[in-house]
Amino acid sequence: MVEKETSFLEPHPNLSPERRNQILAAVGLGARRIFDQMPLLPVHDITHVERVVKNTRAICQGEGIDSFIPEVAAWLHDIGRLQEIQAQADGKKIYHAEESAKQVPAILEPFKPELGEETIIAVQDAVARHSLPNAENDSQLVKILKDADKLDGLGSIGFFRVFAFYPERPIYNPQNPFEDGSTSEEYLRYSGQSSQVQAFLRNMEWFSDPRFWIVTPTAARLAVPRVKLMVDFLYQLADELGVPQGEVSKIPIVQASQKRLASLSS
Repeated sequence: MVEKETSFLEPHPNLSPERRNQILAAVGLGARRIFDQMPLLPVHDITHVERVVKNTRAICQGEGIDSFIPEVAAWLHDIGRLQEIQAQADGKKIYHAEESAKQVPAILEPFKPELGEETIIAVQDAVARHSLPNAENDSQLVKILKDADKLDGLGSIGFFRVFAFYPERPIYNPQNPFEDGSTSEEYLRYSGQSSQVQAFLRNMEWFSDPRFWIVTPTAARLAVPRVKLMVDFLYQLADELGVPQGEVSKIPIVQASQKRLASLSS
């Protein structure tokens, strides 16, 4: 199994660099056409996909892994968003990652003779699992895609994406601005919904909580300045709200983030 998985992440011997670029361009164009059909989704639009592709390339370069197949998966990881939106409008619920995975074979069908069925199945599996919690049986391809996607929820772009994703939520709970939503009672205490600050903290779990966190060494390194910015932002917010900075230091997610930052800096 390990040998097969590794082969997906090694250069395809029958594909020249020019042909690889042609396939990536065609897959990217297919993704763009799908997103052109969607309503404006500032958080999950084609620019998000482009950033995930860029993150994927950077992770692979740092890990010494060929980026061709991971980039294919990155282009396709969110193409099922339209079906998810349509289902929500009809009062139904589907999971965008699973819907995206269903569409992968059709998009890659023209390249099946060159990629091979096993590679397409591996891409499909990575797309289906990219939003799930970490699992022991995650392949390297799954880990790379998860990490590339999570990186886009951290740092400066993470600020904008959180606030754009939850425009209906209050910015913070005036009774307890930095509650982290660690229990359902806390999470829904204010106005029956969580705040944008809570959502911001939940994104930090992608760095601080082993159940969800970024796992590849390169992605963790890339996340460090982004998470430092997020921590600094919370302390600045405390100053502006007149809240003692100690309240930020007591947040478990912040504590866990600072602990991992320290371990990666040592």
